[in-house]
Amino acid sequence: MNLDDPVCQCFGVSLRKVLAFLRVYKPQRASQISEYLRAGTGCGCCRPELERLFRQFQEEQRRSNPDQAEPP
Repeated sequence: MNLDDPVCQCFGVSLRKVLAFLRVYKPQRASQISEYLRAGTGCGCCRPELERLFRQFQEEQRRSNPDQAEPP
């Protein structure tokens, strides 16, 4: 998938926009992507991909900031 390809077809939200949102706002829940970008609020087909991107982003954050890991 290219950065400019839409993740959400209903609202034309690109992969680039989702990744930028994750990087800048560091959401605590995957649903915040939908709250701010509207992605996933139409037909819902992209929700699994949005959740996957969110989990991937959180894992990258944990690896790059091991001292800031969430408490058990």
